[in-house]
Amino acid sequence: MRSCILLFLAAAALPAFAADTSPEGLRKFVRESLVNFEKTDQNMRGYEFLMRDDSREFDSHGTAKTHSVVMRRGYLEGFPVNHILSRNGNPLTEAEYQQHEEDLKKSVAARKGESPEQRAKATAERRKRNAEQESWFKEAPEALDYRLESQQTVEGRSILVVAFSPHPGYHAHNLWARVLEKCRAKSGWMPRKPRFCGPTPLCRAM
Repeated sequence: MRSCILLFLAAAALPAFAADTSPEGLRKFVRESLVNFEKTDQNMRGYEFLMRDDSREFDSHGTAKTHSVVMRRGYLEGFPVNHILSRNGNPLTEAEYQQHEEDLKKSVAARKGESPEQRAKATAERRKRNAEQESWFKEAPEALDYRLESQQTVEGRSILVVAFSPHPGYHAHNLWARVLEKCRAKSGWMPRKPRFCGPTPLCRAM
């Protein structure tokens, strides 16, 4: 059976961690987290900021391999771009940096060369495509059943390990959401300082 990694809680903002760890309490926590995720995403638009994307993969022997990318969200001639600053803790070499910045400039130049009609059409198509791709996680609260499996300590911080699996009878309403029909995995959830909570890097398939 296919497995998947729970992604939709990244950047979820809540004033406190879920107090009710019953299956329905965890479902409510996920539902509220998604609402806060969307609010956070909307509020971040128009700002320049640094972001770090960490992922941890496990091989068949359970050995973890971590990948990390640090980016600076900024604007180039009025267009939003992501400047890659480092990969796996190592800054880009001068050649890599120059090539990356050149690629960003070419991308912006291509967008500037569009007519107003072309730009409006491209924007509409991009928003539609993004909405379709991102809407799958909105089905997660009802698509999955949640169960508290254990409490662990990872990198000195206490986390709750939550197992989730498809809710009986669930059928996806969206092509992208079909992954939830086969989704069985575990995810570590922990409070973030000072008022954020979401998953830890520990997130492995069952």
